[in-house]
Order: sequence, then C-alpha cells, then structure tokens
Amino acid sequence: MNCTGGIAGGNTGSVTDCAVTGTTIHVLGDNDFSSGRIIQEDVAECGGLVIGGSFGGVIDDCTAQGTVMAEGNEPVGLGDIAGCLEMMDHVANCTANVEIYTFNGGHAIGGLCGYSGTHSVGDIALATEGVMTTAYPGIIDNCAVTVKMDVPGATHVGGLVGTGLYYYGEETAFKISNCVVNGEIVGAVTPGAVAGRAENSVIESCEANVMLDGEALTDEIGQTETMYESGDQGEDEASDDDAQAAAQLLEDVKGTYTALFPIITNPAYDQLWLDPCVAVVGEDMAADVAQMLKDACNGTIYGQEAMDAFGDGTGSAQFDCLFINDVDQITFDGAVISGTHEGETVFSHEYAYVSPLSLGGMMDGYLYETTDEDAGEFRYFFMMPDTPVTTYHLEFRYGSDIDALTQYAEGPYAYWLAAGFPVDADESMIENVITLFCEENLAELAAMNDAA
Repeated sequence: MNCTGGIAGGNTGSVTDCAVTGTTIHVLGDNDFSSGRIIQEDVAECGGLVIGGSFGGVIDDCTAQGTVMAEGNEPVGLGDIAGCLEMMDHVANCTANVEIYTFNGGHAIGGLCGYSGTHSVGDIALATEGVMTTAYPGIIDNCAVTVKMDVPGATHVGGLVGTGLYYYGEETAFKISNCVVNGEIVGAVTPGAVAGRAENSVIESCEANVMLDGEALTDEIGQTETMYESGDQGEDEASDDDAQAAAQLLEDVKGTYTALFPIITNPAYDQLWLDPCVAVVGEDMAADVAQMLKDACNGTIYGQEAMDAFGDGTGSAQFDCLFINDVDQITFDGAVISGTHEGETVFSHEYAYVSPLSLGGMMDGYLYETTDEDAGEFRYFFMMPDTPVTTYHLEFRYGSDIDALTQYAEGPYAYWLAAGFPVDADESMIENVITLFCEENLAELAAMNDAA
C-alpha cells in the first residue's frame, strides 16, 4: 500500500485551510532492504493525517492531530501533515500534533512529513512528472510540531522532516525556517531534532526541544549516511547509465555543425539519391521518390504556420530541419553549446543533463538545460543519441518550453527538428548520410513491395 491520508491519498495541487482531528492512519505492507540500499518501491509508504503523498503545489494553514501507524517491515515516508511533501512550491503555517508508531524499522519519518525537498534544477521533473517547482531548496516555513515517535530501529528520522529523496540523479533539498518542534523519539537510529538527514539543506531560526530515549536530543540534524532513494523512475542504475550516456554524447559530438539538408539536396548529389530509390521502386519512379524524400525534410516553416499548412492532412507535410532563431552554425564543446550567425555569437551557455525525453513517443533522446537566466529560446537542448560516427549527422531541438519540445506536430516547434552536419565533413560522409537517409525512409516502402 502507498499514499494513505486522512483527506487525500495523493495530491499535486494546493491544499489550504484543512484540519484533521482524532484520526489514525494505518500504512500496510512490507519492504525488504536487506541489500543495504533503501529504495522506495511504492510499498508500505507515504502515510499522513492530511495527505498521503503530495508532489507539487503548496500546503498552507493546515492542522492535524492523530496517529500514524505502520506494523509491517521497514515502512517509509510517515508524517503528520503528509508522508511525502516533495517538489512543493512551499509548505507553510501548519500545525501538527502526532504520534507515530512503527514496529519493524522504518525510514523517512518526521513530525511534519517523512520526506521533502526540491531539485536544484527547478523543472527537473517536468518532462516526466508534469511538475515544475519554483523554489530551491524547498521551503518549509512557520510550522509548529508536537510529536511522539516510537520507531525502534528506524533511520532518516527527524522531529520535523525525515529526509530528502534521491531521484533523477540528485538528492532533493529543503530550507526549514521559523519552525518549532517539541516531543520525544524512542528507538530511532541517529535521529535529528529537526531533520533526520539534510544534504545541501538549510535550517535556520528554529526551536527544538526533543528527547531521545529519555535524554535531550542536541543534534539538530541526524547522522544518517545511507541515502534514501526512489525506485519510481526505474532502477537507479538505469538513471546513472542515462546520465553517463548523456555526458558521453556531448563528448562524442564535439565540433561545429551547419544545417544538413541544404548541403545534401544540392543537385550535385542527385545520383546519390537516385541509386537507392532505383533499387526499391525502379527507374521510372526513382526520380519522383527521390524528390519526395528531399522535400519531406526541406521545409522552411514550423510552429503555427506549419500546423496551419499541414495540420488538416490534405497535403504532404514537410519538416523544417534548419537551425532556427537566427543561428547558422552550432558548436558543441563538451558541456558548452554555442551558436553563431555570420560569425557573430548568438548564444553560448553551459548545459547539464536533466533527464531522458521523447519526441512524440517516437524518438527518444536526452534533455539538457542551462541555468543562465538570459538563455531564452536556448534554455533547453533536446539531443537525439546520434553522432557523426553512427549516423553521420545530428538531430536536436532547442527552446524554452520542455512540453513543447516533446510535441511532434503541435505547439511552437511543430514540424521542426534541426539536422546538423559537420562543417569539416568530406565527400564520403555526404555519401554515407544520403545513403542512410534513403535506406531508412525507403525501408517501409520496400517491405510493402515485398509483401505485394
């Protein structure tokens, strides 16, 4: 079982002016962390008197009094207001009076919430989760907690917050200010009077009067060394692999690129287009099919103009594969991506990997973002895993809106996918990229001919 709350199990919006009194929340199920890693797997997790698990939005002016109990093995994410308050804009002005009981260990347990925080890149979860946060570290302000915890063997235990959560390659962080904690903790392993674990977090202007096993708990933050991890985005090994592959891609594509199709559709290369077409459709139709292939990726409009032209399906859609926003060359130099127009710099920023991303569910790649505030339409780069070695060209998008970048034929980038070609490419690479393009796009036609 996961996400059990007195008002709502799960939440992604605003919860304000709510009150829960005299309620007991039971979190059911068992976890097994015998491997030594604590990975949340949506079992026996997220119990709170108001909300089970909240992801995004705000919690404001809520009060709760009652009991949260988990009898199974190694429950995770228990708290008064919520078990989880992740990726929130803020949590403020809340009052909690709670008793929390576990019987067989546990992790991420706090008087206000079990785990909370945001990422340093505010919209890191937007592409997959649809959530954008505006504050880093996540804000927890002006909350008062009275708590009694009997949690033998539990870790990541704090009087106010248990811990941040590791996922998408980063541990989330929080800022706790102007909060008051009173209570007692029994049986926990290295708890903190305010937070059980607080990597990269801030705690300021708080008062804590918490007893641990009958003695004053003087540590504001616990000494939990094991990171609390999420399995919601797939195995962490896979996430690590994505991050490594995304970093390697930027190394593999180092160089300067210009738009591909104005080069390879030059009439000087007509025969290179005709030869593979002849092999599939014969001499009589080869020229028409070759022209169709060229036209399909030689468009000059995108966005609303392209949607108006191609959206009704009555004509042949053309993809604009040029560089947009007044850029004629783009240079990849490790983490730095820059663009020029007639030799003058248009943009130059350092980018960091954010997450995997898919274009219309058909093309998968990697999303990168710069933190430079002046980046504008160059804030994000969406790179397909192509390199000059594997496909002889690059395919990518850039823009200011992640959701729009994932849309194939809608939005401000509709019918646009930049195709880059090395400025120092030789004739053999031109031949290779034309051959590859024809083979890939003629494969379906060849299969139809074989079936006939």
